[in-house]
Amino acid sequence: MPVLYQQGTYAPDDAYRWMGSAAIDRAGNVGLGFSISSRGLRPAIGYTGHAASDAPGDMGQGEAIAAGSAGSQASSLRWGDYSSMSVDPADECTFWYTNQYIPADGVYNWRTRIFSFQLPGCLSSADYAVWPAEGSAVIGRGRTAAIGLDTAALLPSAGSKILSLSCAELPAGVTARIDPTSVVPGQPATLTLTAASDAQTGRGQGYLIRATAQGATASAAGVLDVVDADFALKPERTEVSAAEGESTRVRIDTRQLFGTPETITFSASVLRRDQSVRFEPPQIVAGESAYLTVSSIAGSAPANTTIAVRADAASVSHSALIRLRALDSPPAEVSWPDEALAVRAQTGSGCGCSAADASWDTMILLGLLVTLRRRPTWWRRTRSRSRGAPPSTASP
Repeated sequence: MPVLYQQGTYAPDDAYRWMGSAAIDRAGNVGLGFSISSRGLRPAIGYTGHAASDAPGDMGQGEAIAAGSAGSQASSLRWGDYSSMSVDPADECTFWYTNQYIPADGVYNWRTRIFSFQLPGCLSSADYAVWPAEGSAVIGRGRTAAIGLDTAALLPSAGSKILSLSCAELPAGVTARIDPTSVVPGQPATLTLTAASDAQTGRGQGYLIRATAQGATASAAGVLDVVDADFALKPERTEVSAAEGESTRVRIDTRQLFGTPETITFSASVLRRDQSVRFEPPQIVAGESAYLTVSSIAGSAPANTTIAVRADAASVSHSALIRLRALDSPPAEVSWPDEALAVRAQTGSGCGCSAADASWDTMILLGLLVTLRRRPTWWRRTRSRSRGAPPSTASP
């Protein structure tokens, strides 16, 4: 699964910065543009950059003002609404940024500025890319793991180059083999890692993939967990449905892959405040199953969302995504002239009979989830006595 490489908050002083937009060039440099203002600076367009050689999360290329700082809006409270940072497809190195500024004090006298800049090292960087298909991987001591490698041409000039692939900076006790070792951009390869029985264990260890051609090198980092035990995580279903005010239940299965089974603790991220999740039980041993119950608060607006389920053990963690599809089920009832059939939009018979006595079908009618209820068998036998109520005794 994808992993987070870097993040950060750019706030080098007490000035206000907003309307931000960022992009990344072919060398891994990041350009960031924004509106900026402070007590001593009228609204202006500013920009900064992160070089691939800078520490992760650090915008280490300084800051500059591109336009503005000469005027302010006299009365309007609205600014923007948009700004955009893009990379020029002609060279994948030139950043183009556009935003608004005020040339002088006034009302509705804003202007738009479009400008470009480059960050160091991009033009001399490789015009192709290489990366592991899996951002993170797990390998057990004494075992092997195969990871796909993908390549791509960033410019037409790279299409005919021969890329030499290599792997470096592996954890102690882990060796690598790449097949094939030479590819053209767009051709995949396979990285096979082998961990010795005494390999250095630990989560979040790294390795580096390099692709070299005609004096230029492109590289990409991967994350590797070297462990003594591992398990597989698989939800019973990857998509569930629930109406507002209702709950749905999903079985979460685990399977021990190797090593001694460890205790697994479940957690989940919920993107909406009107939804809640509960695991039963919250902890299991690898190889067992648990149940996830997702509930929606009554009266909340129906909306689709994705729930990330996380399973943490001592050696390794895994996650899975479950899509929750929201249903809107209004409390309505529709009846046909034929009294032998009633259509209800809510669960519940109201007939006083058991589930064994009545037959239920479900269908979608004009976008509405409805339930069809057929009259129970006892209704035909007792209709002359008491319609709608079961007799005190009933023979088969």
